[in-house]
Amino acid sequence: MAEPEVLTVAVCIFDKVTALDYQGPMELFGFFQKDFLRNPPEVYPTKVKYAIEPTYFGTSTSIKPFAGPTLSIDAKNVYTTFLDSGDARQFDMIFVPGGAGTRAIKQDDAIIKFIEKQSTKARYILSVCTGAWLLALGGIFFGKKATANKSAWAGNPDVPNVDWVRKARWVVNDKGSAKEIWASSGVTAGMDMANAFLAHLVGRPNSELARHVIEYNAQTDPDIDPFAEYWGLLD
Repeated sequence: MAEPEVLTVAVCIFDKVTALDYQGPMELFGFFQKDFLRNPPEVYPTKVKYAIEPTYFGTSTSIKPFAGPTLSIDAKNVYTTFLDSGDARQFDMIFVPGGAGTRAIKQDDAIIKFIEKQSTKARYILSVCTGAWLLALGGIFFGKKATANKSAWAGNPDVPNVDWVRKARWVVNDKGSAKEIWASSGVTAGMDMANAFLAHLVGRPNSELARHVIEYNAQTDPDIDPFAEYWGLLD
């Protein structure tokens, strides 16, 4: 039986990142990590076509999230070092969470340069919460739909030709094409997006297994979004 195709994922984190933005989706993605699939404790309903292999990148070797313990990043995976190295590789996926730290990131910062460089050939680009701001600054949403945390909506970058969708749990651009761009609303919406993304990537029977193992009651309709109204975005 053929091995699953491995999709490499660059997970982009930074100081004051919201840990749940990436940890929630990665908990679901973990059921399809390459090492896990070699000896799965669960029997998947259908053949798993893709395995996920994450690499974590940071703005420094020590990342302090908005809440939770300090995170350690391999020195070779600091953005500036990675961009300057001669062996920089292309990743299949870019995953960008959000959080308070996005407010301090500027258009010429190394993380934006990393996103711009990787996005040219990445097959999938995903953002959660205000991680969408970084994709917007990198030009990823030019001519595309985007959404972000509704409580921070006023902070959406003023960049040209971005369709900021006020009411959406998540949005998808160019689904089924050679490059898909997914963006979710705030924090917990990232898990809903990740669940939908996995259903698209590995099939709903397999994504449902992962969801039920962690007892996650996912929202499966991207248009059901009570938070846009709460934050006065529909007036």
